[in-house]
Amino acid sequence: MPVADGEIGEDDQVKPIEKEESKTEISEEDIRKAWDEYAEKIRNRHPRQYNTLKQHLPKLDANGAIRVELATESQRENFTHSIKPGLISYFRQALKDIEYVFETSLIENNTSEKKPYTDQDKLDVLMKKNPDLEIFKNRFNLDFDN
Repeated sequence: MPVADGEIGEDDQVKPIEKEESKTEISEEDIRKAWDEYAEKIRNRHPRQYNTLKQHLPKLDANGAIRVELATESQRENFTHSIKPGLISYFRQALKDIEYVFETSLIENNTSEKKPYTDQDKLDVLMKKNPDLEIFKNRFNLDFDN
């Protein structure tokens, strides 16, 4: 039976299933290759975005979503607003024209550690690793000159 323009025929209902099937055909290796290609493409124009892409590689989860673990909340916002739109566009050209889902999360261990800057902070970190340093410091009456 002929289908009029604008109406959905039986053949048209198969397209979303083909779209879903094409998601499973893309491997994590394909995604990483396109990820690296995109990073190289933006390297000179956007060096910070390039560094974010090179430091945080994507992983493909079982649902077909692309997971990215980022170190800070500002990287997460930058990824969502600046990197993701261009990356999706590039993926559609380089891989397949399907809908890509990116999920971002923060690396938990990174937020709890404080980087030691002062001499006292550095000593405290070393004393946590080796408690004998505190005994040594006290025995010889060592202190920082202020």
